[in-house]
Amino acid sequence: MPLSYAENNLDKVIVHAEQNPVSKGLFKQTILRNEFLYSYQDLSDVLQQVAGLQVRTSSPGNPASLSIRGSTHKQITFVIDGQTVNFAQSGDFDINQIPLSQIESIEVIQGADQDATSHQSIGGTIRITTLNAKSEINTVQLSLGSFGTQKYIIDLNKEYQGFWRISLEHYKTQSNYEYPVPSPLDNPNDSNRIESIRNNAYEKGTALIKWNKEINSLDTESKILVSTDKKQLPNYQMNSPNNKAVLSNKHFSYNTKFNWDYDNHWKFLTQINTNQSNETYKDLGSHISFKPSHINFISNQYGLSHKTQFSWDHSTIDFYMNAIRESFSEDDQLTLTQDQCLDNISICDIRSNQDQLSYKLAYKHYTSGFNVFTDLGNTHITRYQEEKYGNKESIDFKQDFTTWSLVLQYLKWQSGLISINTNKGIRIPSLYELFGDRGLVKSNAQLSAEESINISLDIDLNSIEFKSNEINFSTSLYYRQLDNAIVPIYSGATGKFENANSANIFGLQARASLSAPDFNSGINITLQDSQTQSNYASFDDKKLAGIYHKQVMIFTSIPFLVRGNLHISHEYSDQLYLDRTNNHSLETNQKTNLKVSWKQSTYIASIHINNILNNEYRDQFGRPIQDRSFVFNNYFSF
Repeated sequence: MPLSYAENNLDKVIVHAEQNPVSKGLFKQTILRNEFLYSYQDLSDVLQQVAGLQVRTSSPGNPASLSIRGSTHKQITFVIDGQTVNFAQSGDFDINQIPLSQIESIEVIQGADQDATSHQSIGGTIRITTLNAKSEINTVQLSLGSFGTQKYIIDLNKEYQGFWRISLEHYKTQSNYEYPVPSPLDNPNDSNRIESIRNNAYEKGTALIKWNKEINSLDTESKILVSTDKKQLPNYQMNSPNNKAVLSNKHFSYNTKFNWDYDNHWKFLTQINTNQSNETYKDLGSHISFKPSHINFISNQYGLSHKTQFSWDHSTIDFYMNAIRESFSEDDQLTLTQDQCLDNISICDIRSNQDQLSYKLAYKHYTSGFNVFTDLGNTHITRYQEEKYGNKESIDFKQDFTTWSLVLQYLKWQSGLISINTNKGIRIPSLYELFGDRGLVKSNAQLSAEESINISLDIDLNSIEFKSNEINFSTSLYYRQLDNAIVPIYSGATGKFENANSANIFGLQARASLSAPDFNSGINITLQDSQTQSNYASFDDKKLAGIYHKQVMIFTSIPFLVRGNLHISHEYSDQLYLDRTNNHSLETNQKTNLKVSWKQSTYIASIHINNILNNEYRDQFGRPIQDRSFVFNNYFSF
């Protein structure tokens, strides 16, 4: 063997994805940064490619709504860098709050998640990891598009007392697309007159700072994420030119984690987290709502989590502890009166706190032909709420929840497996549902947690060679029994949150792809059937509202001119009911998107044309979807 080696300085290599950015399986799908960064516009755009995951969007700035195997958005756990980010106020998370440019990887888990530090969720988990501070590639992105869309991104790294990374993004759009106005302001009888939507602009700025340093076996990482956004709220019914309604948000999060590999058997991970959000709603002219015209919603979350892992032979035992304190306050700044809480349809200024303490024990056993994963967890909730004005009523509440999971995997083939998954999941009521704004829907402090039993059978056949082609196929059969579903029950003009529904959900997911030397193609299919049970006759024996029961996506990727790539996809979605009585349903949604990219050394250009056929339809809230649009992207790496 030679005693010395020549030193080689290699150029940086940029990997450009040419295929649909999804791993082969369905139960657990991972999407890496080099698979989505140059091909998709935002996180919801990427997640739409994941088989079995439904993403419903409308115009920019409106939060996307997700569903995993028939779940609601609130029944999904969102985790960023190991930190659960579902806010206690609303119970959900706006996935477009974090820019795609600041994400390193995305993991979608449908069903049980043994690595979750808290309880098992009903639908599944979406786990996001932000930029790797150690990456040496710096990038600049400039994007321009229709409806006044602009995006500017700069991503830099520096090595000094560790590894530093800073990523800045600014995004804005007028989003003034055309739509049929139901009742134009100047002539209400001229129904569905085509006009450009007014007061629909959206602007967002985000800054990510990350630091990483390794000292012997201790790996330390700190992250600061700051964002501000401003969404103007249009009057969809009349398209009023004087409408000045605005929803703005300021968000700050901090995360530090210490990862200590003690030896070959013991590992320890400790995390400290904080999240702060200040959301302001203004409608000084009362153009779109009967609520008071200036409200502040302030949410704070503080967390401490710890994981101890012991490994031996083919097994690991993980012990998780997660403590979270969350607070939420609501202030109507223009009607600070002593009697506002006495009116059933008024704003009731409140402050509330919730402490959540979770413990979980997980066991994993790996062999060459058989895997077993199981866990058992307990979550203790303590809540306190009081009114700021009126009679200053206060409420205390304590409750415990238990969840579990069991996953059996049989690796029969070299490139495939059969997996049986079962778990009990819960969704704890949000502070809004328990104590929040009375508005037109009253809260209910006596709500029970939503619970579900989930069972699925997954089969994966991956990397099958056939005449120089690679075939991948995955399918899943799943069943969910959902109990204590939280539903707003209306009587006259006002409603109240109640545990009013149960449901059975049966589903089939399938994904097939073919990779050939000169093209890649595939199809995603989701077929679901649901049946609800309720003490309310109008809800009983109906289909579950809020989910597509049929969804198909086909996609093809074709290279051209050596450095170019063309990707086209078509999505068909049907049978989404807007109400639990099934009296109203959303029309069939068909959307075709085209992406063309070209790369040369450290420069990549792409153009995205969304909704090519300009199919007009509305989202689940009756809001019109954006017209045909395009975005031209320029990426520079150095």
